[in-house]
Amino acid sequence: MVKEMLAFKEDEPNNPETAKAITQILDICAKREKVSPDQVDTYTRYIISRLSHDELVRQFGVMAVPTTILDRVFGLGPGLANPTPDKITEDQFSSLEAELTKVGIKVEALPQHAATMMGSYVAVTGEMYRDMAAVR
Repeated sequence: MVKEMLAFKEDEPNNPETAKAITQILDICAKREKVSPDQVDTYTRYIISRLSHDELVRQFGVMAVPTTILDRVFGLGPGLANPTPDKITEDQFSSLEAELTKVGIKVEALPQHAATMMGSYVAVTGEMYRDMAAVR
């Protein structure tokens, strides 16, 4: 389900089975966590970004790319900047490349889609932490 969410493209129709499964999960979680009606939209974004975040962490693990480096370079985490992708600087990308190189990762040897995944990781992780803070 998460892989399908990550592959979603706006100009393509949604898979109704996936949409139904996501809605069911969100309803169960919101009830269990006693989310107030005015925070359901924020909580929904949090859950969707959390699912995406966790899958991206898994995929980076397969590539042996520590997401702790991404978190540190881009300021991702509770109480940190959690920037939107448009706030990311070229200096941060240069720093990321240097940090990955320090731990023995050859950036040029990563799969071609790794850079896109990094952008997605920054987007969903920042949103996850911003929404988590808003719901609490």
